[in-house]
Amino acid sequence: MLNYVHHRRQEAHREFVLYEQWRDRTSLDNHLARLQTMLGAPAPGEMLHASLLDMRDKTQIVFYDVVF
Repeated sequence: MLNYVHHRRQEAHREFVLYEQWRDRTSLDNHLARLQTMLGAPAPGEMLHASLLDMRDKTQIVFYDVVF
């Protein structure tokens, strides 16, 4: 993993966005596999275990390509 970037919305201080930047998809997949070992498998169709999703009102996982 390269870094985490946390943002808080200026006009809604209880709204946050977290960006994770991974070196490559293999690094992310390895991280997700470690999470599954610790927490168990996610529900069908989900990438993350419910215990990680339940602490948030809304979770949206989006993948982007780096553009230089």
